[in-house]
Amino acid sequence: DYASPFGLPDRYDPYTVPPYVQYLRDQPGNYRSIGTHGILMPNIAGAFGLQDFRHVSGAILKEVYSFKKNLLQTREHPFWFLDKPESVHISDAESFSLYCGTVTRAPMEHKRDFSGRLPYYSLLGIKYFLVPRGGTMADFYDIGEKDGPLPLVYDGEVRIYENPGVLPRVFIAHAALQVDSYESAHRELAKMDRDALGTTAVIETGVPKHLAPTRAPEEAVITSYAPNRVSVHASVSAPGILVLTDSFYPGWSATIDGTPAQVLRVDGIFRGVLLPPGRHVIVFSYRPVHFARGMALAAGSIAALGFLFFASHHSRHFPYLMLGIGALGCGIVFFYGQGIVMYARNWSQLHADVWELPARAGA
Repeated sequence: DYASPFGLPDRYDPYTVPPYVQYLRDQPGNYRSIGTHGILMPNIAGAFGLQDFRHVSGAILKEVYSFKKNLLQTREHPFWFLDKPESVHISDAESFSLYCGTVTRAPMEHKRDFSGRLPYYSLLGIKYFLVPRGGTMADFYDIGEKDGPLPLVYDGEVRIYENPGVLPRVFIAHAALQVDSYESAHRELAKMDRDALGTTAVIETGVPKHLAPTRAPEEAVITSYAPNRVSVHASVSAPGILVLTDSFYPGWSATIDGTPAQVLRVDGIFRGVLLPPGRHVIVFSYRPVHFARGMALAAGSIAALGFLFFASHHSRHFPYLMLGIGALGCGIVFFYGQGIVMYARNWSQLHADVWELPARAGA
């Protein structure tokens, strides 16, 4: 047209896979990645089929929040999940004026609070750390002496560093420690020796009997991975707890060789099952009971309404049938109204658990 005689350029596809994303896709093991300073922003990883511990969401599980607060940082920071640096220093010299008056600006440090926290990143299965091109890991992460330098494995449009001490996304623990809550589990993890993180399961039920370390070769491999179903093949030589480092949440069920098994909350955040010796196929499935009940009720309500509507056209008792339809409709509205009220209460509690905690901690 007149404004663009040579035509307009093609619209850029936001899901074009960058080379560094393809590199991460090609790596085996279902490991997680984490970026900083705008590299692989939260939720972007999921769009590319990658796994990231961070996310932008109003609903953050309190167990996840507690793990982050107690094990991944030393200072409370409400925007940790949004890829914001943790440390904030107030400078009285820097201020600017707004319509409401003069406000002191709080410039943020450019390093993540990372020193001594690498073992807990490793427990989460975070193997790759991404930093902007031209920078180094030490420029963006406060690395301690125990953490040591991480090897650079990709140097292109971004830089990717590999965590050589990362734990597998699924492993076998042959020791267990009992606690009474997920908060207690995170406190125990903070005191635990880093070498025990992948061998000891902190659980909230009774410690299984006959757990003992073994030197025999064992194997646990994820064979299929989907948002609501994970399959694992495992071979164990002694009783142990298989730990999958995905979030524990009501509605997850498990089977061992087709037989239902109890899902344990491990380390206050993960899912686990107790395995006997031998070769096994473990399947974790997300099938919340309330969802199934709601679907059954909805199907039954639709069927009942259809029957009443059909019968109303072939009966002399039309007013009574319509009254029945109205009563059924009121029951459905009441049922879903209760669900909305319950959701609102849960959301209010989630708000208290997540967003008011920093204020109570003096963040």
